[in-house]
Amino acid sequence: MRFSQTEALTALTRYNRPEVAEIDRRAKRILGSGIGSDPSCLVRQLCFLFNDYGAWTRSGNVPSSSVWAIANEIERNRADLEIALRGTGNFSAYANGTRSLEPFRPLLDGFRQLDQGCTRLEYTAFSKYLHHLKPEAFPIHGNWVGAALGHPVGPGADLCELQAFIKTLDEFAQAHASILPALEAADQGQSWSRLKLFDKILLCRSAAGISKSGKRDAA
Repeated sequence: MRFSQTEALTALTRYNRPEVAEIDRRAKRILGSGIGSDPSCLVRQLCFLFNDYGAWTRSGNVPSSSVWAIANEIERNRADLEIALRGTGNFSAYANGTRSLEPFRPLLDGFRQLDQGCTRLEYTAFSKYLHHLKPEAFPIHGNWVGAALGHPVGPGADLCELQAFIKTLDEFAQAHASILPALEAADQGQSWSRLKLFDKILLCRSAAGISKSGKRDAA
């Protein structure tokens, strides 16, 4: 799909309303400093991710037992994950397949401890957390944004699905390179990476008259 500059700016304005901007500021404070320093800090990060940042799409809050199970699994694999994060390549390296996401499988396995019978939910939460650990390298892959680019989150979503989404998002980013300076100027530094900026316009595309599937609404 392709945004005009006007459409992209309309979607960006819709996203950057004050109440959403405040949630993003909290996300940067809570999630932007890396993997929580101990299980308790991890639980705090995960509770925010699920209950405030939209990773939990069911009624009520995420079960505490599930959050602790995820935190303990991440803690168990902390050493390997920190090595993987230090060796992270740039976004293009994952888009063109020269870098693999396999070193982050322990993190995905950690989110599988959610154990709610919904791999889509676990996968999307994993992608949100990974994005905040390395926001210039990894995008958030949720169903709404994925559908716009022909990559809705599948029932058995795994690392290969994220790699495919990254490739398509890279193509989208290249196609919109000419309007990026205008978007960055309008955003006024509110996005912590260009991937976040593209996430914003894709999330709020309906404000620009573009449907879930990426088609423009009839006049």
